Amino acid sequence: MIERGVGGIVLFGRNVENPEQVKKLCNALKKKAKNRPLLICVDQEGGRVARIGPPLSSIPPARELSKSQDAMAAASTAGQVLGRELRELNIDMNFAPVMDVDTNPANPVIGDRSFSHDPSVVSEMGSHFIHALQGKGVAACAKHFPGHGDTHLDSHLSLPTVHHSMERLEQIELEPFAAAITADVAAVMVAHIVAPAFGGEPVPASIDKEVIGYLRHTMGFQGVIATDDMEMGCSFAEMTVGWPRTVFFR
Repeated sequence: MIERGVGGIVLFGRNVENPEQVKKLCNALKKKAKNRPLLICVDQEGGRVARIGPPLSSIPPARELSKSQDAMAAASTAGQVLGRELRELNIDMNFAPVMDVDTNPANPVIGDRSFSHDPSVVSEMGSHFIHALQGKGVAACAKHFPGHGDTHLDSHLSLPTVHHSMERLEQIELEPFAAAITADVAAVMVAHIVAPAFGGEPVPASIDKEVIGYLRHTMGFQGVIATDDMEMGCSFAEMTVGWPRTVFFR
């Protein structure tokens, strides 16, 4: 795949033995790519989502960072540490920070991965994290657009629907993503959730042209737009057989 020009690779836990092995793997992959740029990515948020373990630093979950005496400094420090360590491993992009607003205590997948239930706190802490991470040479990716905070289903297993009006989305869910764009975030990850307020088809936002169009044109984001993991059960199991193969590669 690399020899045929694939542009990016994501590392999961199954690809990781230890940091030294990861560095050797990244170096080998980039050598294989020769003169073509190859973007190597990882989910290293901190807390329970950290693909690479010790001796890399153990970063607290976002919610714990928000409880620090100086929450903004804590977010910056987390971004700096992650950026420095991932850059040392020759990793180019971190799928972080989580910019979801934690408004649903029953949410099985976000919870302490979010900075706060307050969109202003998420916006500010996320922006500090983005600046710090990217300042160390690792691209940030704000997720999970248009907002996975108020769902009661895990999109790894099922297809959640966010029933809020566009007015509500703009006031709560979308505010942190607007802040991330202002902070010059390199990428935004679109979630496998249905958001009817955008007026598109009842399909995951990750393949909904109305949702992606809103991000690109209404919010003015000109960076990289990535989907969440296409191996997640929801995007395949709850859609018509054969349909995803068409829409994913338009």
